[in-house]
Amino acid sequence: MVCPLPLLLAHQAELEERMRKEALDRLQNSGDTSKDDGKDKATPVAYRDPNLYPTSSGSSGGSLKTHQTFVDGKQEAVLIPVHGRLVPFHISTIKNVSKSEEGGWTFLRVNFAIPAALSTAALPAESEGASHWVKELTLKAKVPTNLNSTFRLIKELRKRTPHAARLGAPRPLHSQIRAPSAQRA
Repeated sequence: MVCPLPLLLAHQAELEERMRKEALDRLQNSGDTSKDDGKDKATPVAYRDPNLYPTSSGSSGGSLKTHQTFVDGKQEAVLIPVHGRLVPFHISTIKNVSKSEEGGWTFLRVNFAIPAALSTAALPAESEGASHWVKELTLKAKVPTNLNSTFRLIKELRKRTPHAARLGAPRPLHSQIRAPSAQRA
């Protein structure tokens, strides 16, 4: 039995209207197609308490240098020098890291997870609105010792940090990664 053309066109119009409503709902929900489990998306915070912020470089006992990078395995954070201050970045915000050498300089490039690269399910609550994001940072040094150890420690920390923790889930402390010893700049 063959369906008459008007009936087929009416059914197609009904399907089109339903698809438009579903698309509008997805757009109004910021594209989040995953089921909401009722939990707020946790914002990754490197140091919840100012007393946890490191003041020495760990095993060597020397004070942190404001012109060198530092990886804090306990708090799963990378401290990067920005205008003479060490700025902490949680390991879950780092997408990847790469190192290159060119013309006597060593470059360490840190790419960060940004909204365009993540699904909205993985973004913290603060991502809504007109937020600004750091996409990447590039550090360079003549003496590559600190950047080499930072590169290695970030890679190790990313391997040891479970994927769920990188997306903001509760995380265990990883004390087995030791911070690099204080090195000459």
